[in-house]
Amino acid sequence: MHPPEMFAALAIALLAGGIAVHLIISAVAKLKRVEHEIAHGAPRGLPPELESRLARIEQIVEVTAIEVERVSEAQRYVARQLAEQEATRLPASRAEG
Repeated sequence: MHPPEMFAALAIALLAGGIAVHLIISAVAKLKRVEHEIAHGAPRGLPPELESRLARIEQIVEVTAIEVERVSEAQRYVARQLAEQEATRLPASRAEG
C-alpha cells in the first residue's frame, strides 16, 4: 500500500470513527435529557413501547461503541504494520543509493 492510499484509508477510518462517536454522544445526550425530564416533572411511567425503544437504542449505542473501538484498534494495527514495513524498507534503499 503506497502512502497516498494509506493516508486515504486513514482519513476514511478517522471520518467514520468521528461520525460514529458523534452519533453515540448525541444518543447519550438525548437519553440524559429524557432521564432529566422524567426525574423533574415529566409523567412517571413511560409507555411500554417507549421503554423498549429506549432499551434498543441503548443496546445499539453500546454495540456501536464496541465497533468503533474495534475499528480504531484495527487502524492502529495497520498503521503500526505500515510504519514497521516502511522502517525496514528505508535502510535497504539507503544502502543501494
